[in-house]
Amino acid sequence: MIHRLTDGGKAVSEVFLLSERQMKRIEPVFPLVHGVPRVNDRGVLSGIVYVIRNGLQWKIAPKTYGLHKTLYNRFIR
Repeated sequence: MIHRLTDGGKAVSEVFLLSERQMKRIEPVFPLVHGVPRVNDRGVLSGIVYVIRNGLQWKIAPKTYGLHKTLYNRFIR
């Protein structure tokens, strides 16, 4: 699902986000939370898909998805 971010009424960029339905389907394979809760799963997973789909380097990922190091670390795990 593509969402448009706006800045004062004009579109700034398009952001890919997994739908709620997609998240429900993959939720059972998420590890259980032990200790520190994980950051926004939907945003991080959407960021991983965005980087891979567009052939980007992790450090070029839009800040909308979170820190590039978080995206990369979650991808590796």
